[in-house]
Amino acid sequence: MSFVNNVFQQNADYGVPTATSPSVPSQEGTVTAPSDSIDSSVPAEVTFQAPAQASFQVPAEANLQVPAETAFTVPAQQPFVVSQQPAVAAPVVAPPAPQTEQYFQNATVASTGDPHETFSSGKTHDRWNSMRSHRHLLESNSFGSGGYNVSSKATAPNARGITHNKGVTIATDHGQTRVSMNDNGTYSITSGGQHYDHLHAGQTVELGNGESVTLEKGKSGAEWLSVDQTNGKGGRLDAKLQAQGGGVNFSAAAHDVDLGGYLVQDRQ
Repeated sequence: MSFVNNVFQQNADYGVPTATSPSVPSQEGTVTAPSDSIDSSVPAEVTFQAPAQASFQVPAEANLQVPAETAFTVPAQQPFVVSQQPAVAAPVVAPPAPQTEQYFQNATVASTGDPHETFSSGKTHDRWNSMRSHRHLLESNSFGSGGYNVSSKATAPNARGITHNKGVTIATDHGQTRVSMNDNGTYSITSGGQHYDHLHAGQTVELGNGESVTLEKGKSGAEWLSVDQTNGKGGRLDAKLQAQGGGVNFSAAAHDVDLGGYLVQDRQ
């Protein structure tokens, strides 16, 4: 009974009522013993109700929420997004910048032999070798909007690695007029839809826009084409095409015109 007395004393200390009702509602958390097994001097109920101040509720200030200042959010200046890497693409090759031409009062150029390239003007005299084809061997914008362009195509290297000019073409009037010669001496002339493939020695054909072509023949019997171009302002460019030594030799003399292309701008 000492245990019951101690409990009774604790209830008294906490101010728990000592009513002797034989039963207490279950929601109060009351344990009721049979009246005949307890001394009449002991209250019939022992209540295990915790005082209000011992409530097992988490106080509001201890609420298990992450404070706003420690929330796992990424600052606005560092947004948590997947970096969009640019797609890897094949490099874009830009077209070559248009080359500027230079005015020459007098200049001579040539692509001859295996082939040897030369450029001369005033005190400048350059000579070097080239073993490849050139889309713009020589060009000039001094002859109207149609332009003037010389192109060459190289032969395959021989046993010693030497190449020649397999063919050379002079094109004007946006390519509508063309004079070409092959390494075997055959030639082709086209202008305004007309074709001139068989000229007599000394014969000249006017191609229009100040251009003419003449089949020349030397005392040795060798033949070549002279292609002369004028612009009506004192400027002229006289070119020569001749098959010799397994290739086509090209040479030209310019007077008071602008010149560009490989033989002028890319000389070594």
